[in-house]
Amino acid sequence: IDFMFQNCEALTSLDLNCLNVTNVTHSEFMFLNCYNLATLNISSWRPEKLQYINYMFAYCKALTTLDVANWNVSNVTGRKSGTAPIYNYFAVFYNCENLTSLNLNNWKFTDKFKSTGTVSGNISTAAYMFAGCNKLTTIGTDAGKDLFTGALAPSWEGMFENCNLLQKVDCRDWYAVNVTSTYRMFYRTHNLEIVGPLRWQTDSLTSCEQMFYGWGYNKYADTTRTLDLSGWNTSE
Repeated sequence: IDFMFQNCEALTSLDLNCLNVTNVTHSEFMFLNCYNLATLNISSWRPEKLQYINYMFAYCKALTTLDVANWNVSNVTGRKSGTAPIYNYFAVFYNCENLTSLNLNNWKFTDKFKSTGTVSGNISTAAYMFAGCNKLTTIGTDAGKDLFTGALAPSWEGMFENCNLLQKVDCRDWYAVNVTSTYRMFYRTHNLEIVGPLRWQTDSLTSCEQMFYGWGYNKYADTTRTLDLSGWNTSE
C-alpha cells in the first residue's frame, strides 16, 4: 500500500478501519503530503508484518491525533528508499506540525532495523523520525524507553529536531553501537527532559554536531538541565 494516498492535498477526513493490514509489509509514503488531512481513523489496524514505513505520515500537517498504539514494528527495517535524496530518511512522522500526542509504548524496533547496504543504496536509518512535530508533547507513558533498545540503526540524525513541546524521552538504554550520527538529534527541544545517564556505546559515533543545540532552553523560565555522558567514547 505504498504511496496509496500520497499528495491527496485536498483530503480532510479518512476512515480506513475497514482495511485488514495484518499481512501488509510496505506502507512507505502512504499519506505523504496529505497536508489537510485532519482526521485519520486507523484505530482498528493491527499490522504484524510491516517492514517499510518511511515517510508514512510525513507532512500530515493537520493531524492532531493518530492511533498507532497496537502496531507490531518488530520487522521494520528502516531502509533508505532510494527514491530521491530528499527521501533518504526514516521520517515516519516528519513535520506532523499539529500532532499533539503519540502512544508508542508497544513500539520496539529489533535487530532487523540495521544497515543493509551503502549510502548510495539501501541503508537503515532512524533519522528525522519525529522532526518538525513542534506540538508533540508525548510519545507514550514510557517515553520511548524500548523504542531503539534492540535496533542496529546507524543514524539517529535529527530524530527530535524542533520538537519544542516534547516533555520527556527515555533513551538511556537505546542501542548505539552502530550509530555514527546524532547530528541535531535534540535540536531546539526546549522543554524536553532526557532521562539519563545515557549509557550508550559510542565507539562508532563520528558526527554529533548541534546534538543538544537549544535543548532545555526557555527564555521565559529559569531552568537548568544536567545529563551524564561520562561513559561516552568520542575519539572518532
